[in-house]
Amino acid sequence: MKISEIEINCRRSFSLSGGAKEDMLLYFFKTPVTYTINGKETKSESISAVICSPETKIHIRSLNGTNMKFDYVRFEMTAAERHYAASKNISFDTPIILNDDFVISSVFKNMKTESTKNSKYSNEFLELSMRMILICLSESAPVQNEDISVRTDIPKYSKLKSLREQVYENPVIPWDIEIICERLCISRTYFHRLYSAAFGVTFRQDVIESRLLMASDLLVSTDLSVSEIAEKCGYESDSYFMQQFRRHKGCTPTQYRRKSESRNIDFNA
Repeated sequence: MKISEIEINCRRSFSLSGGAKEDMLLYFFKTPVTYTINGKETKSESISAVICSPETKIHIRSLNGTNMKFDYVRFEMTAAERHYAASKNISFDTPIILNDDFVISSVFKNMKTESTKNSKYSNEFLELSMRMILICLSESAPVQNEDISVRTDIPKYSKLKSLREQVYENPVIPWDIEIICERLCISRTYFHRLYSAAFGVTFRQDVIESRLLMASDLLVSTDLSVSEIAEKCGYESDSYFMQQFRRHKGCTPTQYRRKSESRNIDFNA
């Protein structure tokens, strides 16, 4: 996740309006508020959070007429990272009521401190911190009934979902479709049809995305050569790895590493 802006201990009088525009935007409110998101109103009498997707129309106002206190972070997500959030049962543009704010508050403070250092591992620290926040949110995220009603119409959905989570947790495994289909007791054609219906992407696309996500992390957080990273991510051919990386990321692995090293984070509110 690319972090472009982070602020803590913000205060606003009564209300704020705006959207995520081109990036995702995570608000973490420490005071009671009323959310109006794309015309839908939700009240929170305690601490809460929401992840706004680009172009979301949002208006948030104080529930009791006092100043609002909140933290926020602006960031970008890859398709793989969106899949990760979905695997944690986190819906965008849906307020999440929280029982405890200690962990998330601590993570925000550490992120803000680390962002001012601009050290070699700052980007990796911020990305891992965002994952910690997503995990905290997932523990309080409500199950979306309408989502479940659709997914339960898909045969073997729970097993497919578990398979997908395994792919993103273990991207270097040489996934064998024949073995997977044998375990699921379905044909290869039916497997591909169910997987696409369940997640909107093919199984192969998820495998590629999971490996490229791992490669991106290694390019930013290590000094390994492109060839070494290709091997660690399950690629037998360096050229094929570089070809896939460029097709999906829009640049070569080396260019991606250079961009990450020269990335500047904007902290202006």
